Amino acid sequence: MRAAVDVTPLLGARTGIGELVAGLVGALRERDDVEVVPIALTWRGRRGAGAHHRPIPARLIQGVWSRRDLFPITRWSGQVDVVHGTNYVVGPPSSGPRPAPRIVTVHDLATVKTPELCHRDTLIFPHLVRRAVQSGAFVQTDTQTVADEVVDWLQIDRHRVRAIYPGVPTLGVGDVTGVDPRLSNRPFVLTLGTEEPRKGLLRVVSLLPSLLQARPDIVWAHAGGKGWGSDELTAALAQLAPEQRASVVRLGRVTDSQRAWLLRHAEVFLYPSIDEGFGFPPLEALSVGTSVVAHQLPVLREVLDATDAALVDTADPTVFLSAVLSRCRSERGLISGDTDQLPYSWQAMAASQVQFYRDVRL
Repeated sequence: MRAAVDVTPLLGARTGIGELVAGLVGALRERDDVEVVPIALTWRGRRGAGAHHRPIPARLIQGVWSRRDLFPITRWSGQVDVVHGTNYVVGPPSSGPRPAPRIVTVHDLATVKTPELCHRDTLIFPHLVRRAVQSGAFVQTDTQTVADEVVDWLQIDRHRVRAIYPGVPTLGVGDVTGVDPRLSNRPFVLTLGTEEPRKGLLRVVSLLPSLLQARPDIVWAHAGGKGWGSDELTAALAQLAPEQRASVVRLGRVTDSQRAWLLRHAEVFLYPSIDEGFGFPPLEALSVGTSVVAHQLPVLREVLDATDAALVDTADPTVFLSAVLSRCRSERGLISGDTDQLPYSWQAMAASQVQFYRDVRL
């Protein structure tokens, strides 16, 4: 079976979706029952990812697809058995008596539920997904929670939507080189992610004065690139007392090795996200024995069900503080602090993926 797979998320700074696509493609390439035909429709990354491409800006092609059924993926991939759009975009059906079936992955419905928290470039996604489904595309999600939301949103038959769990990225030993020296000498709580409203970082700001009163030695470290919530975060931090601001370390983007070190050495990992599609970071933290306090999202209840992560209402500073202090004092651990104990693997994802590719061809 030949599957055209959109690998555009592999280009540029690697996000959670990029990690998912990398893990999926790697596991699919280990199998002998599927041939991956990588596709990247982008100008900026036209020489990356080892993909078939034409140098066309993603915004331009998405704009075309939002209005007209032109330029199917098979224009670039050639004849394939299935087309998989891995990041909300799949394009129109190909021509011919039996066009290749299409799958579009919807990681979350943030652009539908909370568009005010999303970057303007992503606000076209709901329209593109709806058009794809109306022209026969199937939908894939990372969790059953999001699958149910998609069914309700689009009012489509459940058999056209399938949840397939990703694997969990494996963390290396990590390297402290280049990390702020304060984190080598003081205990710290950690958050990860682009500085955007959806990540709930302002909730940590509201928690910080009480946390520092209870634990004056602790530092809040955030690793993640600047985003459309950076100015708001900076303004909120400016309202803190100088001695409180001195206990905040904004690291910006970090290397994979630095990220691994941070996750391994944090006293507790905080995940106050307002909306998520899966949640790699808390699983990565748990896999190396670091305690987790996360917002009680339905998705996270599903994904973290087999773990000892604390799921609380992080919008309530009192509840949030109590959970953080409790985890700071508690023994670290998931079940055994071993990624093999997590119920997620790339090989299992690839097996489910190939089965979905087969099923949509029936």
